[in-house]
Amino acid sequence: DDRVGAAALAYGGDIESYEDGYVESAGNQHVNSRYFMNPGTKVEIDYALTDAKVNSQWRLVGADKSGCNTYSAIYIGGGGVSFGTGDAFTGHGTQIAPDLLRHTCVIDSPGNTYYYITGATTNWRGTIASTRTKTALHPMGIFGGTTSASGTSFVDPAKAKIYRVKFWTDGELLHDYLPCVQDGVAGFKDLVDGAFVTSGGLTAGGDIASEEGDGYIESTGGNHYIDTGYYFGPKTRIDADFALVETNLQQFVFETGTEVVSRFYINWGGQYAWTCNDDVGNWTSTGIPLATYVRRLGTIDAHNKTVAFSTASFTNYTATITNCTKTCTRPMILFSSINKNNNFAKMRLYGFKIYEEDVLVRDYVPYVINGVAGLKDTLSGSFAVSGNYSAFSWGGNIQGESGDAYLEADGTQAINTGYFPNPGTKIVADFQMMTVVGQMRPFGEANTMSAELYIDGSSTGSGNFAFGFGDSWTKSKTMAANDKRHVATLDIMNKGYSIVTDGAVSLSGTIANACTKTAGHPLALYAKATNADGTTFDGLAKMRLYSARIYEAGVLVREFLPYKDGETVGLYDTVTGTVKTDALSSATAFTVGGMGVDGGGSAFVVAPQNTVVGANQTTTLAAYAPGAVAYRWTKDGVLIEDVTGGSLTVAWEKLPLQSVYAVTPVYSVNGKAVEGTPTTATVKNLPRGMLFYIR
Repeated sequence: DDRVGAAALAYGGDIESYEDGYVESAGNQHVNSRYFMNPGTKVEIDYALTDAKVNSQWRLVGADKSGCNTYSAIYIGGGGVSFGTGDAFTGHGTQIAPDLLRHTCVIDSPGNTYYYITGATTNWRGTIASTRTKTALHPMGIFGGTTSASGTSFVDPAKAKIYRVKFWTDGELLHDYLPCVQDGVAGFKDLVDGAFVTSGGLTAGGDIASEEGDGYIESTGGNHYIDTGYYFGPKTRIDADFALVETNLQQFVFETGTEVVSRFYINWGGQYAWTCNDDVGNWTSTGIPLATYVRRLGTIDAHNKTVAFSTASFTNYTATITNCTKTCTRPMILFSSINKNNNFAKMRLYGFKIYEEDVLVRDYVPYVINGVAGLKDTLSGSFAVSGNYSAFSWGGNIQGESGDAYLEADGTQAINTGYFPNPGTKIVADFQMMTVVGQMRPFGEANTMSAELYIDGSSTGSGNFAFGFGDSWTKSKTMAANDKRHVATLDIMNKGYSIVTDGAVSLSGTIANACTKTAGHPLALYAKATNADGTTFDGLAKMRLYSARIYEAGVLVREFLPYKDGETVGLYDTVTGTVKTDALSSATAFTVGGMGVDGGGSAFVVAPQNTVVGANQTTTLAAYAPGAVAYRWTKDGVLIEDVTGGSLTVAWEKLPLQSVYAVTPVYSVNGKAVEGTPTTATVKNLPRGMLFYIR
């Protein structure tokens, strides 16, 4: 019933229920529309109050307080649902009492008319009597009246649902706000420029649009940091694209020091603040109130002496830097203070850029490699993860890659290679620690003649990588243990050792002590073997192994690559064709991820590639792709149902004379199933009665 004052219809029975998508404010939220009232303005808002309070003065949309220059409002006043505009505010009440039904209100300045509409019925229209010659200095608010040019302060917030808001100037649609949930946050998607605007605490309902926004990494536990290794100076600029997920005090988006103290953070006044000052952290508040999940872009530009803060491309704040002449001797840290142990930020980071003399030198984007989230510098290709071994979460349309295949242990598994190191041995392990704890062994044995890589000390979160080797156990030089990917080489035959990180040698040295014996215990991976049978271990490591190769007298005798076939998970030895599984039979299985090995992408083999099968006989095709968690088999292009393992038994058929079998590996990449590149094998069926002579 579209009549003014009509009650909602009653309903019952097996009736369908539907409501358009909406965003709701509980009466303490406000969204900056980014639109300024002017003589050519048309505004249309589709809404429903959730509290029909009479003369509440609630603003559904508008900016009508002092200093606005020209005024606008759709509000609940003494004259019921009301409108107001003008260089000097002129109110116009409809005399229609507020209710809880859905309505559309329109300010049409060029048409000189206000409209109040219910459904398809125009219940009221009025002629605009105000003078309108100026453009407002305050942007119009949604759910409230904006009171500042920054668009961040407001009054008279409404308790309402909003289904759509549109803004035109001189007939051109400039903003079309559709209720939307982006990455779990309720707000409005502007269908004109694509921006997403929100305010902390909004809720959503109805048949609302939902989407992934830009990719981000998130620290919700407040215990992450990223060391950029970059030193802030007088010609440096940073752009931080972030959203706080909590607004507790003293959270640092980033910090530099100590010669120049520079940071974005939450100050003691409960607002966004900044500092960029020689020697001391004299802070300046932006005056922008805190809000959760509202994405901000902050710029500190020491080179051009400016600071800026914006939301959805709307500039909320600018300031001038007066005292920044020095260069820091400590690197810039993201998500925490430069001490890496306090002022942790609980936030989403969408991107972070560093410029030097206006030239982009670091371009950090959220990125996921093998299920681990961090920041990738698009300029150098480097990838940084949290420095304290606590993984970031991630969301949005984040970029990522599989990386090479890996087999991950959670600290309860071990692999017995069955190989006993000796004077001719060289071990090469490609690995990455998931956490750093003293005495963890990426590989090892220590009996008769030792050969191991371990983390010294007994602490959690600290320690050094070191090798142990020789007839009489001797410790190598060390380097700080971390969670980067490394290639470690222990070359007993040529008396040397090394660790390579990011393509550069990070540790190397020579073996001076005697290595003349054969080990009494087999070499273990993910641990150190402690008996001759290779059934007991210590130093169990939480780590990923990408590959492990063993050479004897320069000849490859073992090559272990990640393997999964059905329930069998472990390492496949490409030299012997055997699979090594968890020697401890842990209650939790190894995890397989990534695809390919050593940059080989999805490369894999199927054998035999061409074969024949005799009458009433069978043959077996076997596939292996490093990191594959399943396989997809087809025959002449038709999927073979219920076969997901790495082998396929093929039976002889009278017809056709031959078939082409294709197998596609399936990988787990960042938690999603990804198909690799298929390869084929041809199987010929021999006719009955054919004779074969072997000469």
